[in-house]
Amino acid sequence: MDDFYFDDDLEELGVDPVWKEREEMARNAREKRRAEARRRRKRQMRMRAGIAAAAIAAVTGTILIVRPALGAGAFLPLAAKQAVEENPATEADGAASTEETAEVAAQQETPAASDAAGTEESDAGTAGQTTATGKPLVFQKTADTITIPTMDDSQASDPSYVNSTYAVLINADTGEIVAGRGEGDVISPASMTKILTLLVAVEHLKSGESLKDTFTMTQEISDYTYQTGCSVAGFELGSTVTVEEMLYGTILPSGADAACALAYYTSGSIENFAGLMNQKAQELGIADTAHFDNPVGVSSERNKCSITDIAVILQAAMSNELCAKVLSARTFQCRVTNESNPDGILLSNWFLRRIEDKDTGGTVVGAKTGFVNESGSCAASYFTSATGTNYICVTAQAYSSWRAIYDHVAIYKTYAK
Repeated sequence: MDDFYFDDDLEELGVDPVWKEREEMARNAREKRRAEARRRRKRQMRMRAGIAAAAIAAVTGTILIVRPALGAGAFLPLAAKQAVEENPATEADGAASTEETAEVAAQQETPAASDAAGTEESDAGTAGQTTATGKPLVFQKTADTITIPTMDDSQASDPSYVNSTYAVLINADTGEIVAGRGEGDVISPASMTKILTLLVAVEHLKSGESLKDTFTMTQEISDYTYQTGCSVAGFELGSTVTVEEMLYGTILPSGADAACALAYYTSGSIENFAGLMNQKAQELGIADTAHFDNPVGVSSERNKCSITDIAVILQAAMSNELCAKVLSARTFQCRVTNESNPDGILLSNWFLRRIEDKDTGGTVVGAKTGFVNESGSCAASYFTSATGTNYICVTAQAYSSWRAIYDHVAIYKTYAK
């Protein structure tokens, strides 16, 4: 159950990648667009940090304290935490400095107050559960929901072409299902399961200091990953790994070794951790269609949910500052080593690194991929449009990893505003 294969992997297998030629044609423009995307993210983060600070000052009279080591707002008092959760920092840009936060907050005091009022009004009109930040956790169709059309392969050059059998785009600010097809069907969610693994593990940390706790990789975990054929982060038997490395190892390379280690560290066994996952599914209101029996996403009759359920999980995860930081990271350097990486293992989120220079009409700020035979290539991503609207896109059963990326590009470009 390996995750995405990209060009280098396919060439080694003697396969000509479907999108190789297109990637070569875009090479000259790539660096310029990537740099612009990073600058845009930085501007957005600085502005949002200022709005959060102003909101806190206006409502509670307190001061926003940024703790860079854990990401903005990690383990802060609830009032500060809720404001910061709206604006998780990315790995590339980090949190805004205290000086920048104070400066922008002073400039944004009036807009922040109006934004807060607008949020209260919107939340009052949204039925169902919400996150601590007021983001809706119940996603519903409306009279305006669009059915994503099915096109045959001859239409693959159409900018709106979506190959994935299952696809959904949700306005994360209102809970409206903007567009979809098969969004309620129950499938094997593959490694998108690990978003829930991340969320459950983080919510069970005792404090920020827990990130420094260590775990020694066991034979049981090595056997499990070998027998299931899962992708791994590269944490070898007997190596000592920090909780922070396990969190990033679970998401960026989709490491089953890291996910299992989190399960054992958190609850003592995979079975116990699956129980915690199902408790969280119950809290999120998705237990009618979602059930999990492992933290990895290994396909089974008892590890199933819909892509809308995955969207609910991603919404909750992106509302947690530490989870959002992990899901937003392009790379993470581990201190732990292995035979191939004597200086430390470098982890990468290839979906984020590959999509950031594509013309989506905004910025993809967090993502997780997956693959199992039953569900093909899958992906879940969180997106902020050029107008500042937040969206969640989840797709499944694309024919390749690159196609999953281009499906997200097509959906955001076609249906997001």
